[in-house]
Amino acid sequence: MTLRVSLASVVILCAPVFWTETFAQAARQLTEDCFKAESSNPQLVIKACSKVIDTLQYGPKVERALNRRGLAYERTGKFAEALRDFTTIIQKNNKGAGY
Repeated sequence: MTLRVSLASVVILCAPVFWTETFAQAARQLTEDCFKAESSNPQLVIKACSKVIDTLQYGPKVERALNRRGLAYERTGKFAEALRDFTTIIQKNNKGAGY
């Protein structure tokens, strides 16, 4: 019996690995942009952390992004937006420190 492997079957079998790694790299870059943005530039923090919040599932990274974005909103005088972010953190994780 000979085994015939087509290019299409190799692509189909390898696609999930490639996609997962590509997504992981993109997620790392998003979180790095958010977490390393200078807090002295709140507009950059808001933009970078919004991408994390909009892209990733809720978890510790999104919680941290919400906190950073909330603080940046506070620095820019956008108190309603800051309150919304902080409220989301408390609603999702009411056992967190200080909530």
